[in-house]
Order: sequence, then C-alpha cells, then structure tokens
Amino acid sequence: MRRSGPLRHSVRLLPGLALLLSFAGAASALTVDVPVTPAYLREHAATLSLKVARRPDGLLAFTIARKLPERRYFVARLRIRREGKTLAETSIPSYGRKDTNSFFFAVAPESFAQAEFELSESTLSGSAEDPVLLPGSINYQFRLRDHVSEDLTRPATAK
Repeated sequence: MRRSGPLRHSVRLLPGLALLLSFAGAASALTVDVPVTPAYLREHAATLSLKVARRPDGLLAFTIARKLPERRYFVARLRIRREGKTLAETSIPSYGRKDTNSFFFAVAPESFAQAEFELSESTLSGSAEDPVLLPGSINYQFRLRDHVSEDLTRPATAK
C-alpha cells in the first residue's frame, strides 16, 4: 500500500534540504570580513599597519602594510565616495610575497571621510611558477576616517 500525503512528500525533500543546508554552511564560512579599527591595528601591529601623511599637494597619502609568514593572493579595493555617491572605485589583484607587502594610495581631504579600502587576502598553494588559489578569503575593511588624525584634516596653512 502506497502512502501519499504531506509526510511522504516531506521525507522526499529531506535529502535535498540537508544537501542545501550543508552547502550554505560551507559557503558562509569561506569569507571572513574583518573591520580594521585603530584598536585592531594596535593588537595586530606585527602583521598589519596603516600610516597616513599629508603630501605637499594636499592629498592624504596612505600606506597599508601586511606582513605575512607565506605568500598570499591579494585584491586591493579602494572606493571614494562623496555625498553618498561613488566617485571612483578601483580593484587591483596581486600576488603577495612572504614578509611585507605594501599598498599605497592618496585621497583628497574632502573625500576621505566616506572613502573605504579593503584588502582581500587568500591562501595560495602550488609552486611560485604555477600558483593555485585556494577557496576562502579574509577581507580587511578600513574606513579611512577612523585612521586620520584631526590635524591632518585641517586645511594646510601657507608658509
């Protein structure tokens, strides 16, 4: 005797639901977003740093350095916004090396308050000649205004 009804249909859907949930759990664990605050930088000073200075042309020059025990794959993203609109956006991939990897960019003082920088880092395997990118990444997210001192935001005085 065949049974029909809600219970039979529920039992049929169970394997598919279990498979879907297992993929959803794995996929959500592949990327980790890390908000980088001044406190985070102090806690991780041996591996991550940010420096900012005013250039002679008035732009704010940023240097972000990431020190690694092994080579990694990076994607550096910079988004400049003003009044909620994206003015410029760039994304630059690169193969990092063991030790220090530095990223440089400059932002106009009137635009840095809404500017964001993200450094996405992924693990590599294989040889240097034939690297293989492994799944997953860590996204270090910098809100630039959190890292600029008040004296750098004042207009430059003429000398």
